[in-house]
Amino acid sequence: MSVKALKRLIHDFIIAESKVSASAEYMKKEAVRQDIQDLIVKKVKSGELSDQASLDMWFAAADMSLKALKMVPIEAYQTGPRKGKSR
Repeated sequence: MSVKALKRLIHDFIIAESKVSASAEYMKKEAVRQDIQDLIVKKVKSGELSDQASLDMWFAAADMSLKALKMVPIEAYQTGPRKGKSR
């Protein structure tokens, strides 16, 4: 095998690996999007979201909630909510 052919083989391997990696990352993002879409469909079917205005308000609330949840450390999710505490 020539040096040129070997370089091409290595290049193709690196490109293939990056595509697999990108695909895995894309699939993770797509799964999150699908979970959110499923939740929205459920709320539309239940009547909780019945028009564009209610959907827009839901998205605004979801955006705000996600920003707040980003500040919660992983340990809080691992231990779960404290029992006996009311909101």
